Amino acid sequence: MRDKGVVERTFASINTLFCQHVAGYVGSSVTRRGDDVQAVWTIRELADLFEEWLIACFTDRTSEPGSTGSIPW
Repeated sequence: MRDKGVVERTFASINTLFCQHVAGYVGSSVTRRGDDVQAVWTIRELADLFEEWLIACFTDRTSEPGSTGSIPW
């Protein structure tokens, strides 16, 4: 269980640095979704977008000040 913090921090980073900037994001609250919800992305499109973000943005964060220089996984 000692890696739980690393996993939780990674998911928090993905949420704040990627998810909330994707069109159609409504957060974790189902009340914000409304009654007539339409998908903005297909699963494949979202996976492609996430992969691009991982390569272009997230993995480059290791060069930021205070970084340990390694990806947690």
